[in-house]
Amino acid sequence: MSEHRLTMPGGRKVSAKVWGTLEGSPDCGMRWIAVHGYLDNASSYDRLAPLMIERGLASAVLCLDLAGHGLSDFKETYHAIDYVPDVFFAADSVNWDTFSLLSHSLGGGVAQCAAACMPNRIARLVVIEALGWWSQEASAFPHTLATSLKASEARHRPNRPKSAPYSSLEECAQRRATMNLVGALPIDAARILVSRGAKEDPRGGFTWASDPELLIPSRFRLDEGSVQAYVSAIRSPMLLVFANDGLFRRFSVFGTPFTARWCLTVAAAYGIVYAVHTAAKIVGSKATDKIYGQMRPAFCFMVRWLHLKTSTTVMLGLGGHHPHLVRPEDVLQAMTGWVGGKGRIPSSIGKDPLLTNG
Repeated sequence: MSEHRLTMPGGRKVSAKVWGTLEGSPDCGMRWIAVHGYLDNASSYDRLAPLMIERGLASAVLCLDLAGHGLSDFKETYHAIDYVPDVFFAADSVNWDTFSLLSHSLGGGVAQCAAACMPNRIARLVVIEALGWWSQEASAFPHTLATSLKASEARHRPNRPKSAPYSSLEECAQRRATMNLVGALPIDAARILVSRGAKEDPRGGFTWASDPELLIPSRFRLDEGSVQAYVSAIRSPMLLVFANDGLFRRFSVFGTPFTARWCLTVAAAYGIVYAVHTAAKIVGSKATDKIYGQMRPAFCFMVRWLHLKTSTTVMLGLGGHHPHLVRPEDVLQAMTGWVGGKGRIPSSIGKDPLLTNG
């Protein structure tokens, strides 16, 4: 493994861990850029990336620290969509015209958006525990922005007390394991993330290496139509990997997520909830707001999944929200079978679709 500092336009630096050799195979299917999840870092792939090299699935895995995460430079503001160009800037900095994407959670939305907007550059993509970014209804925008602005004002109050540092990296790891909101994160996996995600504090002890600004709620979220548009535009082969006890376990009340039966159940339930919610709104009642808010995400993810044209879905028994860290062999097994089958790279990769269609 080697460390790299990649220069983005304007001089900002993005750090990366490289497994394998950047000058390895010219096969774009063997060159991977890995994009981690929210508040994680490049070490998220410390267990999976070396296995990919060892088993012949990769010649190089370039694991990025997204801006504001790990060892990368901070920015003034953060929007999920701004991570997409950084993926291509990173590829350009190592002279990769075409490549494959490995991604998780927030990084999964980044990878899917990248594949949708630049299909000739993405050979294939593996997306772990993600299917597009979380969306909002257009009418929610004023509330979203107001929430973000209030949080920003509170964080930047002159007299705001600073959080006390942690006494050790082990205490950071314990905190990281317990603060994981989606699925279980064993302490050994938390230690891997903390090894790059914490730093020494000038006051003594340790604090988080990520930019505190990342904790401020996003000022803007895409509406559902936009998310469905980019998800449905993906043409590269895509492997979706979920875990039964991961992010989408909340939707398992309708059956095993992302199956035909699950889709039918979700559609029927949403139809009833939507009709009742609409009627309640007409008479000025908010009695159904909570159940509608809980039901809407399931319906949105169902519609997104049905829009996919080139995807294969694998549901792991266990793994939580970080199966690539918790059960890397299971993820690798799913990847191995897919790469030799539906994950084969189409001949259009590397060709400009505008020129080809002309």
